[in-house]
Amino acid sequence: MQATGTLNSMKMRVFLLSVILCCVAASHSQMLKPKVGLLPGSGWDKLRVGSGQVSQADARRLIVELLRETNRFEAEVLDPKPDQGPPPIPGKTMDDVIGMLLDVIIEPHIVSFSNTRDRQRVPGSIGGVSLPGRAQGTVETSTSRVEVRFVIKRTPGSKALAEVTGKGSHSATGINAYSQPTGQLDMGRMKSSDLGVAFRNAVDDALLRLVEATKSLTWKCLVISDPKDGMVYIDRGSNSGLKVGMTLRVLEVGEPRLHPLTGEVLEPGAERTVGRMVVTRVDHASAQCRVESGEVRTFHIARY
Repeated sequence: MQATGTLNSMKMRVFLLSVILCCVAASHSQMLKPKVGLLPGSGWDKLRVGSGQVSQADARRLIVELLRETNRFEAEVLDPKPDQGPPPIPGKTMDDVIGMLLDVIIEPHIVSFSNTRDRQRVPGSIGGVSLPGRAQGTVETSTSRVEVRFVIKRTPGSKALAEVTGKGSHSATGINAYSQPTGQLDMGRMKSSDLGVAFRNAVDDALLRLVEATKSLTWKCLVISDPKDGMVYIDRGSNSGLKVGMTLRVLEVGEPRLHPLTGEVLEPGAERTVGRMVVTRVDHASAQCRVESGEVRTFHIARY
């Protein structure tokens, strides 16, 4: 199938996203990447063409890929399970733990999806000259349009900090090439279909607004060991932009303010600086730090 329609607009969105990211990076020469957790969201059943259904897991993995490609976020798929057992930190809820491990939560929702197909019969001959068999049949154009909404939160149970939307469309045309998809559209099929390209365009469009909505978001990490010979370990590394020599503030976080009826987090707990440490070694997903002052222990939060 020969793709047409939105290639130029997709290139323009990528260019604009690159410009925005360069501007943000210029304002902070040692930018650290906030860690994003992607929740299931809703509306995935709308992404359907005929009996072909987009795999939610694959679609969410694609969103994570696109988040990472911005070089602005560290991202992962998040699947909280109600039966996963008690929280690993005494006195903390699972929402508290997720808030300690991640900088922000994103709920991706499918607002709308439509697919239209236009068919035109190709004549068997032109001017009395018969066309070859492969040139005969039906010229078909399939057009998909997708709108997504990203809800940004601190934790799964907290109120929304912001919402951003994105729209995308794509058309593909071919002779006898369009087949009605069946079963689940896996990652490979989704990326190459007009539905998949439209979905990617919508996500790219939303990312332009997501970068702006999260530009004030502050990076944090979690201390994951008690001091030994003045050294501790943290749960972030080179994958979030951490470098040897960076100085981190160590914080204690107070209790959040909750809604008395719903339990919704209305305001995160206040942070109090209790120490400082310097990064001495960086691995991909962890780092070693030397405690410079104060009392540092497991489950303390640290910021740059």
